[in-house]
Amino acid sequence: MNSLILGVSGSPVPNSNTDRLVKCVLENAGQKSEFVKLSQLEIRPCRACLACAKTNICTGIEDDWRVLAPKVVEAKALVIGGWMPFGILDSRTKAFLERTFSLRHSILLNGGKVGAAIVTGTVNPDPVADDIAEYFKGEGIRPMGKIVASGIDPCWSCGLGDECVQGTPYPMVRSGYRPWRYPYADRLPSADEFRITPDIVPPGVMNQDGVIEDARKLGKLISTTLKRDEEARTVLLENLLSGITSKNSIELLLALTEKSHLFGWISNEHEPAKLLSSLKRAEAHRERDENTEAVRELLTFGRDVLYRTGISIREDGSSLLVQEARKAIADLYDVASST
Repeated sequence: MNSLILGVSGSPVPNSNTDRLVKCVLENAGQKSEFVKLSQLEIRPCRACLACAKTNICTGIEDDWRVLAPKVVEAKALVIGGWMPFGILDSRTKAFLERTFSLRHSILLNGGKVGAAIVTGTVNPDPVADDIAEYFKGEGIRPMGKIVASGIDPCWSCGLGDECVQGTPYPMVRSGYRPWRYPYADRLPSADEFRITPDIVPPGVMNQDGVIEDARKLGKLISTTLKRDEEARTVLLENLLSGITSKNSIELLLALTEKSHLFGWISNEHEPAKLLSSLKRAEAHRERDENTEAVRELLTFGRDVLYRTGISIREDGSSLLVQEARKAIADLYDVASST
């Protein structure tokens, strides 16, 4: 098992603290991974045009999201790294999160993944990291943890920091002002003696107590969780169906749905017929390389399953059917989104 773990950094600084923490998590997960630096892409904010509603494919904006979205859909884990200009989440990471709106229609394509939040900032990054964790929950992503660390504000190296009364460094030592929860306040000299020298600049993450070790642990936790998930899925499917290795993802869904009444998942014996019709149309589209239409039918299938969950479809059966529908869409999404 070698699941894709996608790491995303919203920091524009080359080899930034945010970059290094995201990469540290990926490296310690020990699985297939990819690191994406958003400053090297053009990802615009969501326009809320709803062009994605029926296919979960964003067609309303021509930018690099079309390249990035298939990687997000394929990934089993998302490691999101942001930074905190002006005490809020940076615009690139925010735009990335906004554009995942295109993946949530009908069955939450990111549902079932795991996620980790990383935020760097001059003071108190915790609330922003918590916001990303809440985003995960809303997308059906299981939060594995967060890492917060001190960033190095651009004002430390702009060249005016010793004299500018508006930027970060000098105001930190002005009379009556001390930044809330700034972890390196003890490095700062008095206002009378203030000069920006290497010994008062916040340290990089490699020299911040416990931060790198926390990133290593988080990477290993993500890896362990993904392996456990895949092993549980394999055992469950082997118990339900034979010969699953020879089936493509839609054929697997067809087999599960055909036997759903026998498994006791569906109380109404006539219910599977409607679900099967969507799957058969999806399979026919796939065979004709009409992948966008196949995705649309799979979304219809998943939506119908969820709509009947708790009414005529049992929750455990619904969970497995929707999980496998997401996998079937992921297998088609790359090609579908490029057409």
